[in-house]
Amino acid sequence: MTVRTRLLIVTILGLALTMGIWGWIQLKALDKILVDQQLKRIHAVADTVGTYYHYFPRGRGLSALDAALADNLQSDVRLARIDILSVAADEDVDIIASVSRVHTEW
Repeated sequence: MTVRTRLLIVTILGLALTMGIWGWIQLKALDKILVDQQLKRIHAVADTVGTYYHYFPRGRGLSALDAALADNLQSDVRLARIDILSVAADEDVDIIASVSRVHTEW
């Protein structure tokens, strides 16, 4: 094996290793950015739910909450569905609100 062949093999292996490490770093950074954006959206929805449920805990407030969630869902194209559940101490699960986007454009 000549020196030129060895140098070519070492160079290719070095580039492959560098590209692999750089790609891994890029994927980790992108994952962090996407998680941060999802957390911001979820916090916005949680603030909306908390405000409506705190001030209007019964019938009229829940219908207003449902309308507000539908507006939030329609204004943010990244959201597809919002489910809000209530879990009691006896493991009884009640659906408070459930809104999903109906995609009409194809």
